[in-house]
Amino acid sequence: MKGILFFPSALVFAFSSFAQTERTVINNSSIAFTIPEKDLIPENLAYNPAEKCFYVGSTHKRKVVKVTPDGKISDFIKEQQDGEWMVVGMKIDTMRNILWFCSSIGDVMKGYHDGDFGAHAGIFKYDLSSGRLIKRYLPEQSSELHFFNDLVLNREGDVFITDMAGKAIYSISSVNDELKILCRPSDFSDPNGICISPDEQTLFVATSEGISSVNIQTGKGTLLKHPAELKTNGIDGLYFHQHSLIAVQSGVNRIIQFFLNNSMDEIVSNKILEENYPFFTMNPTTGVIVGNTLYYIANSQFGSFDSNHQIFPMYKLYEVVILKVVLN
Repeated sequence: MKGILFFPSALVFAFSSFAQTERTVINNSSIAFTIPEKDLIPENLAYNPAEKCFYVGSTHKRKVVKVTPDGKISDFIKEQQDGEWMVVGMKIDTMRNILWFCSSIGDVMKGYHDGDFGAHAGIFKYDLSSGRLIKRYLPEQSSELHFFNDLVLNREGDVFITDMAGKAIYSISSVNDELKILCRPSDFSDPNGICISPDEQTLFVATSEGISSVNIQTGKGTLLKHPAELKTNGIDGLYFHQHSLIAVQSGVNRIIQFFLNNSMDEIVSNKILEENYPFFTMNPTTGVIVGNTLYYIANSQFGSFDSNHQIFPMYKLYEVVILKVVLN
């Protein structure tokens, strides 16, 4: 986007320092913007078309930053402002002017202690105009672990959430405004990225097994059929776009488009949009589709911690890089 393009010398040096040897490289992406705050360790971003601003969640600093069209960067939600843990999946409800995000305890956040993973998780709902917390949704107290990972909304304002640790899909109905289990399919594990079909009857969920379709009414999950040679797991971000699924396949360092059949229960072909971009060695994660362009985090840097969960010194970290790639 115009107004938020800048290329610091350290970033240029970093690109040149990654050798691309003996690997397939498909390069269609370009830099949309960068964030100088190296220790954000971001996982997700959202976009508000009304103000043309991006919102980027920090897993380490437990906050959300806002990036304006002219490149100004500020804290929209300050560190642990309302008891946030890691800020993970985010979406904006443009009709109701609301920012939603998942927040969970994980080992890259400030204040993490061994054994805490999955001990607490919640969904946070903020007013975009004021930055005020509207509500925090927590699962019922139990001995279960929870890691709310990503979420998607329908046009009615209902929210659907993946719980990676709980192996479940949760929902928040706009009618009763309560966090409830939608389903817990027995045939998938580690649910991560999630998107919804245009008719809003089906959820597509990235799991360890591949991509599952989940019928919202029945809760039944079915693994999408696909060519045997096609790898469909290792996906973080997942988005529906013109009868296809766009996946940030961090497990193999690529952005890929899966084209679906008419009944949307089978992947019939695919197109690799980006593969082995230099910064993909530092964990591409998720993004947001704006018009016909996917904006996504190229270098979350999740591996930048020692065995005691302490983040590396600044000289070993890089600025946050947001890439963009045009979709078909």
